[in-house]
Amino acid sequence: MRKVAFLMLAKGNSKRLPNKNKKTFAGKPLFTWNLSKALEITKNVYFNSDDVGMINIARLMKAHVLERNTNLRDHDVPSRVLFNSSLKKMPKDIEVILSIQANSPNIEPKLIKTCFELMKNNNFDELLTCDVNYNIYGSLWGLSRKRVMTSSLKISLNDKKTQKPDCLILDRSVDIHTLEEFKKSLRAFNKTRKQ
Repeated sequence: MRKVAFLMLAKGNSKRLPNKNKKTFAGKPLFTWNLSKALEITKNVYFNSDDVGMINIARLMKAHVLERNTNLRDHDVPSRVLFNSSLKKMPKDIEVILSIQANSPNIEPKLIKTCFELMKNNNFDELLTCDVNYNIYGSLWGLSRKRVMTSSLKISLNDKKTQKPDCLILDRSVDIHTLEEFKKSLRAFNKTRKQ
């Protein structure tokens, strides 16, 4: 059994949908939906951000805060570089990180728990969520410490070119990058709440 920690990366601003992670989604900041779900599974939840407001909310929620290094605050810094920086600040006994996207509030809690258990109880180096056509989606991205620490730190190298999942898991949630996706996700969210 391996020790798994959740990690959420949430920058303060975004190019396509300004302040997306902080936007009010169904009554509370977008990023808090998945942060709450992770905290229901374990206390080992880390929050990496450059935004003071989100950091303060994450602290109130009892997540462990990792203020983003100033040299890694650019919009084009790949997630794996931020994973590496974050893992160096975490306790050495954390063997796996399970990244949970701030901008996919429709991820089912059951799916999050399943991915957590898979990474905890198997020797996968990498787990990723995908859509029905097996296109990598990444709403949840599990990585062993070894995989994180041996990944390329080259900023110009896109994450997709480095991904080699041992396990793909279907996820039907909406990854929000635009106002249209925000509205689509909110409609799906409200529909699920009514059921």
